[in-house]
Amino acid sequence: MRYGRAQLDRLPARWRAVPGNHDIGDNPWPGAPAGSAVDAARRQRWLDTVGADHWLVQAGGWIVLGVNAQLLGSGLEAEAAQWSWLGEQAGRHCGGQPVALITPSP
Repeated sequence: MRYGRAQLDRLPARWRAVPGNHDIGDNPWPGAPAGSAVDAARRQRWLDTVGADHWLVQAGGWIVLGVNAQLLGSGLEAEAAQWSWLGEQAGRHCGGQPVALITPSP
C-alpha cells in the first residue's frame, strides 16, 4: 500500500482514492474464506497510509462522493459513521447539482 501511495503522489494532479477488497478486505458474506472480511485494523492501515476512506469533492459543478463500499454490511462502527456522514452530505450538498458516487464495487 505504501508503494501505491508513493506512485499516486507522483501524479501532477490532486487525487483521491477509495479502498477496495484487495486493500482492506472484502464485504462479509456467507461462506467467505476466514480472514477475508474487512476489519478495523485493515481499515486503519488504509487511513494511516492513504488517507480518508470516504470524501466529498466539488468539481466542475458536480458533487463527487467517494465511499468505502467494503464497509457495507460489515457491522463495524465505521460503517454506521459513514452512513451518517453520507446522509449529512446528501442533505447539505445534493440539491440541484449532479452527483457522482465513487465506489470500488458496482
